[in-house]
Amino acid sequence: MKPIETTPLTEIRSADAFGQEQHEDRVADLFTKYYAKLVKSLVTRTRSWDEARDIASQAFVEILSQRPGTVNFMSAYLYRTAKNIAINRLTHEVMRNEKRSLVGYEPETRVSLEHLREDEEHAAVLRRAVASLSPRIRMAFVLRIWDELAYDEIVHRFADVGVHLTVRTAQRYVAAAFEECRRAILGAENSAEREK
Repeated sequence: MKPIETTPLTEIRSADAFGQEQHEDRVADLFTKYYAKLVKSLVTRTRSWDEARDIASQAFVEILSQRPGTVNFMSAYLYRTAKNIAINRLTHEVMRNEKRSLVGYEPETRVSLEHLREDEEHAAVLRRAVASLSPRIRMAFVLRIWDELAYDEIVHRFADVGVHLTVRTAQRYVAAAFEECRRAILGAENSAEREK
């Protein structure tokens, strides 16, 4: 019987470290090439340089956290990730603002009429998107975003009304709701761009 050849563990670790090092170098090159462009494109969406820089940094961290070799087109992935982060933040902000208006809290900031109109349009799009969700998905989404409950607490709330589900299912429901909100916002933005 022939002995089985094995690769020493140190060789595997050094190969992994080398792959990680290459990945980090690619992300550093990507940062040098695209950071300023990405921030500029995000400013039009967020209307804030600070928030645009924050989202861009978060997108780069997301790319850096990926296993080396899992993303082939890193620049496209970077822009898609940044856009999704921006949309998620907008969704959270709209939900918070909706909650504030219901309890009578109005922040004392001055915003242009155009921005107020855009925010109202986004809020209306999101309200329609949330209203169109199935009851379970809507309940999970509202409990997570509106009431800011942890997923295990959401599972308990569902159990209180006789619906048994896992934490993972609750997470899927919330992710599905975010995806629907994202599609609704993108659809509204695309139709607004076509009208211009």
